[in-house]
Parts: sequence; structure tokens; C-alpha cells
Amino acid sequence: MPVAQILLILTTLIAVVALGVALVVLLKMRQMVADARRADRPSDVVSPGQEVVPLVHVEAELVDPVEPGYAVVEGKVLVQPSPQQVRAAIVGRPLVRLNVVVVGMAHALRPESRDRIRGLMRREFRARKKQRRQAARRAAYAHQPANSSTPVVAVPDRRELGS
Repeated sequence: MPVAQILLILTTLIAVVALGVALVVLLKMRQMVADARRADRPSDVVSPGQEVVPLVHVEAELVDPVEPGYAVVEGKVLVQPSPQQVRAAIVGRPLVRLNVVVVGMAHALRPESRDRIRGLMRREFRARKKQRRQAARRAAYAHQPANSSTPVVAVPDRRELGS
């Protein structure tokens, strides 16, 4: 199977997976918006016997932004989460992890990245080929006695091979 067909199949497969992921994200976002709209209505959240208290913005100073602190506002204790708790809450969400994977794949599939990776692989291949050629020359000369009448076996150079 030619390389072009394999690349075409892989590209098609990646596109289908990306469309599936986009569909799942879209459905999840619609569900989250619907849940948020339902939560905004007090009748859904508050039972008939409870009192509805409107939210009021109150500014309170926290003790120390680096260490977990607390503040007492109107008799209620407000605790600041630690940076580790904030990171765990943000990064632990499935949509954030999915977004990280999608962004990484999009970066890897850009033409610039593909060309850079291809160039790095080509350079590494050439360097290893050069090392093998040098090792073959050293091995050929190492096994040759110093005052032998037999000729030294010449290892062809790259220029002689035409590559």
C-alpha cells in the first residue's frame, strides 16, 4: 500500500475522531447551558417553604493569598482555597483535559510542526548513518596490521555512492 494512501486513511481517521469529539463537546455544552438556566430559576432550586435570599456582593479581605485563609463576613466564614485545590478543580475537569488533548493534536498537525518534526527525524537519520559509516571505517582500519602487504579495504564514501 503506498504511503500516500496510508496518510490519507490516517488523516480521514483523525478528522472523523475530531468531528466526534466536537459533537460530544457541543452536546455537553448545551446540557451545561440548560442546567445553568434551570438553576437560575428560584422555583427549581428552593423548596416552597424556604425563604429566598438575594445574593449581595460583599467585599472581604482574605488573610493571605498564598496560604489558605479565611474571613468572617456577616457571621459566615469564607475560606480561601489553596492554589493546589484550585489547580486540581480546574485541571481535573474532563472538558479541560479534552481541550488540552485537542490543542496538542492541533499543534502537532500544523504544517510547521510536521515540517519541523520531519526535519529533526531527517537530521537524526543522517547523523546515525554517518556514525555507522565512521564506525565501519574505524573497524576496517583497526583490523589491518601495520606492516601488512594486503591492501586496506576501502569503505565507499557517500560521494562515491551518489547519495
